[in-house]
Amino acid sequence: MTEIIKSNNYIQTLEDIKKRVKSAQLKAHFAVNKEMIILYFQIGKTILERQNEEKWGTKVIERLAKDLRLEFPQMKGFSKRNLEFMQQFVLSYRDIIPQQPVSEIPLSPIFRIPWGHNIAIMQKVQDTDQRLWYAQKAVENGWSRFVLITQIETGLYKRQAIDELKTNNFAKTLPKENSDLAKEIFKDEYNLEFVDTELANLKERKLEDD
Repeated sequence: MTEIIKSNNYIQTLEDIKKRVKSAQLKAHFAVNKEMIILYFQIGKTILERQNEEKWGTKVIERLAKDLRLEFPQMKGFSKRNLEFMQQFVLSYRDIIPQQPVSEIPLSPIFRIPWGHNIAIMQKVQDTDQRLWYAQKAVENGWSRFVLITQIETGLYKRQAIDELKTNNFAKTLPKENSDLAKEIFKDEYNLEFVDTELANLKERKLEDD
């Protein structure tokens, strides 16, 4: 038994399995992230439609946020501020997303980065092409939110993108498992609370016990 465990074949097999497990975990976390951002897009779209059709004002949004938090108390994504970000998200990309279910559109890079990354891009970049470019670069290079903001504020787009062919046919890639972006996806509280509110309850109880 000891000789088998110490053999090169066993060690290589163990490493191969570990890589497969980590890869599957990463894909699962990104799938959760994608579904959550699709949901946020759909919520933002619904609110904007109601505002146009029924003249919803700030008070209605405040009430909606309050009622959603009562129903989903562990999900911080339903604050009034975040509902406003969801509306801004739709307005930011309405020209590039066709009038069809979001789940059926090609996987844009904005659905492959954490919600915090999307908020940063919306706040700091006004041009749609630039927003998509920064989102794609964040995926390709595995940028953390801090690095993404730094690249935006230092004008990477103007320095680099001018020499590139800018299209919306972005590669459907995932960042490397050990990248900063992958690590942020793994620990993103929005994703954790979106999937498992019981996990959020346990986290809260642990904080209270501490």
